[in-house]
Amino acid sequence: MRKSLDDMMDRVDAALDGRSFQGPQTYLQAYDFRDDPEGLYKALRDLQSRVTLVGNRASIFTNRQLFDELSLRAAEVRLYQSQVQEQSQEWDLAVRIIRSLTRIASEYRPGYVYGLASSHHADWGREIEDIRDIYTPITLEGVPT
Repeated sequence: MRKSLDDMMDRVDAALDGRSFQGPQTYLQAYDFRDDPEGLYKALRDLQSRVTLVGNRASIFTNRQLFDELSLRAAEVRLYQSQVQEQSQEWDLAVRIIRSLTRIASEYRPGYVYGLASSHHADWGREIEDIRDIYTPITLEGVPT
């Protein structure tokens, strides 16, 4: 299992070497930090807190809720990542979030890496809208949804 996880993390690292996941993006107002680097860093920290808590409490989610939660958080981190400079502290934080999502996906939904593979191209803002149309995030101890 450890080797499988290490192999998956190597694929994630390889995917993060380029920005092939980028394309035209819809920047939703709540996710648009192109002119606010401090706000972007805070949003990434909040997302990191949410992803950590989801990983720690994944057993309370139904399979569908976890699928939607991971899809939403992957789309959010990709949209944020499209707004950061490579090799910045924000970039590094986004990479850590993607790695956390990959670990959760590996443990609870083997093979599911929506938004984490370099082959996944999307307008992440539209993806967020579509997911939010069908999913209401679970409130977890006051962590932002």
